[in-house]
This record gives sequence, structure tokens and C-alpha cells, in this order.
Amino acid sequence: VWNKLVANIAINALTAITGVRNGDLLDDPDLQPIIARLVAETVAVMQAAGVPAGMDDPLGYARKVMRDTSVASSSMLQDIRYGRQTEVDAINGAVARLGAELGVPTPVNRLLTTLVHNRERGVRREGPALKLGGASDDE
Repeated sequence: VWNKLVANIAINALTAITGVRNGDLLDDPDLQPIIARLVAETVAVMQAAGVPAGMDDPLGYARKVMRDTSVASSSMLQDIRYGRQTEVDAINGAVARLGAELGVPTPVNRLLTTLVHNRERGVRREGPALKLGGASDDE
């Protein structure tokens, strides 16, 4: 469960905000410190909660998932595209809330939660994006 959370923390909110596929996150040098911080905050919260990380290299694991799913669009990005409510509160928001309870700072997870909610509201106001040419969600 924690492995999946680490991957989702590193991928979902950033793809929902930037509108890129999972693997494209690896190509943007400006996003690398953000990805590293998201994972570090999550691991710190897990440790404070007494939960072992379950892996030696959580950031490496997150990057592997990005590579392995490089052409896919995250479910959170798909939710944004179609004007649906995302699961950001259950992912980044949950880490931020638990961090607050445990006294672990999680500023990047909090910020991304806020930004995804902003995207959700914007899509609801403007309407979901139209996809032309029969493109699938996984392109």
C-alpha cells in the first residue's frame, strides 16, 4: 500500500497540474526537486507514524513507476480532463493532514493539494477539455 502511495504522491497531482503524461515528469528538470520533496515528505510522515517504508529507495521506485507507465495519463489527470472530482484529498491531502497531526511539515503536499483543487474548480467553470481525433486517455 505504501509503495503505491509513494508512486501516486510523486505522479498524480503533478500530472493533474501540468497536464503531462507520467513519463514526461522525468523529462522536466524543474520538477525533479518537487518530486524528490513530495517523496521525502511522504517518507517522513510514514516514519513518524511508525510505518516502515518497505523499500530502500522510495524516490527511485517512484521514478521507475514513471518510466514503466511513461505513456499513460494518471487517473487524476483524467479526472481533471473530464471535470470530475479527483482523489487528491485521499493522496496528497492525506499525507498533509497526517503530517500536521504528527508535527511533520508537508508544505509541498499541501501546496499541490491546493493547486489540484484550483484546477478542479477551473474545469468545472470552463467545462472539461474536448479531445479531438479519437485520442484515448492513455495517449
